[in-house]
Amino acid sequence: MKEITNEYYQYNPEAAASIEFTNPDGQVMATLRTGADPWAEEAIPPPAKDNVLIDGGTLNEEKDAHLTFVADAASPDSAVIELTELSPDQQAGYPAVAVPFNYQGGSATFERKIGPKDELTDVDADLKGAERMRAYAKTEEYAQLKSLMMSFEQLKDIQEQPPQEPTETPGT
Repeated sequence: MKEITNEYYQYNPEAAASIEFTNPDGQVMATLRTGADPWAEEAIPPPAKDNVLIDGGTLNEEKDAHLTFVADAASPDSAVIELTELSPDQQAGYPAVAVPFNYQGGSATFERKIGPKDELTDVDADLKGAERMRAYAKTEEYAQLKSLMMSFEQLKDIQEQPPQEPTETPGT
């Protein structure tokens, strides 16, 4: 685990944190970013096709965060594993992009994006699309990643900040 630079949208200095989680080989397995404004579900445009839900779960029945692992319908060799505000059945109908989850005082992303060229530990390189993602869901590495994400817990109360304009723009 290592701290990385915060992004322009992480407004709340009391809550902003950015951390990468790596496997023993140094490959980034997940990124956590906190300190953004609360998320509105209606801000996400629906996709043209349904994505393929590989796995899912609810972090806590009293909270709205869910874990989803979805293969992108537009690019089946791509997927996202994340904690999100959307339930697993909702996530299958949205683009396979990072959809934050809300916590008391803001929102966060906790995700792993998988691209077509990414090597997946213990997965046959000849597998493609959703079959490749389903094989990854059966690995010990995925079990550890899921356990890590599902263990997310807010440790302190955060004062919600009023919406702000970014101090930087992306790519600058």
